[in-house]
Amino acid sequence: MDVVARQEADADAVAPRLGQLEVDVGAEEAVGQLQEQAGAVAASAEQKLPPPWEVRVDVFNGTEVPNAATLLANEIGGPLAYRLGTVENAERLDYVETRVYYPEGSEELARRLADSDPDVEVERDPHVGTGISKTGLLDWGRLSTEQAAGDPDAVVVFIGANEGLELPRPGGGSVECCGSEWAAEFAYRVRRMMNTYRRGGRARVYWLTLPAPRDRDRQEIARAVNAAIEVGAQPYRSQVRVLDMEEIFTPGGDYRDAMEVDGRRQIVREPDGIHLNSRGAGIAADAVLEAIRQDFPE
Repeated sequence: MDVVARQEADADAVAPRLGQLEVDVGAEEAVGQLQEQAGAVAASAEQKLPPPWEVRVDVFNGTEVPNAATLLANEIGGPLAYRLGTVENAERLDYVETRVYYPEGSEELARRLADSDPDVEVERDPHVGTGISKTGLLDWGRLSTEQAAGDPDAVVVFIGANEGLELPRPGGGSVECCGSEWAAEFAYRVRRMMNTYRRGGRARVYWLTLPAPRDRDRQEIARAVNAAIEVGAQPYRSQVRVLDMEEIFTPGGDYRDAMEVDGRRQIVREPDGIHLNSRGAGIAADAVLEAIRQDFPE
């Protein structure tokens, strides 16, 4: 079975963690160092470094070369299988190198999906800082068509941290978040993506809602996004599963940093108050896996 995991991350989110390592090197040398690290993890059972997919890599272009950060990030997040974080221009563009940060983190959802069954092939396709309402950065409608062309049996979607921007009206003009008109337009876009991913009923789609964020203004956005996801899924309930992350992480819409896991209270959110940390991602992954097992019992 092929499983495609789709996920976006907030480009403004910073993961301040102990042990962050800053490397100022040229792009080719940076890739070489990451390749050496990945090789060392595979070669030695005693190696203490985490595997690549548990390491978040932020890439900042400090040169005047266009798209240098994006080109480097494609190698880091593709063949090297590192988790991409922020990919953007640095505040200064007079450096002669690309600056790469890689604090410890994880892409728990994809890793657990990959480990769940030797016959499951997982394709990770994160798009940093994007959103369905951020049409100027990435067209998710077009991207979903390209992604579905790979004929996956299941598609996992976790997107929404960057929503809240104006959406264009079909007849011209735009509508601001987060009233009923905006939610209806957002639901229409979600429905089109779901229809694309389900591949005429041949694939299952697992779309995760948003747990409530800490910030109250962003809570309003999250509520509108979640309501639109539910509406968008209505025509395809036999193939689309909406997995309620709010009920798991923020019951009743009340934000919390920690919850009881395995008999003890554990932090499940990143310091930004928006994203799940690796422990939280593991809990979300368990919910996804349980839904997949129900649909693919063998």
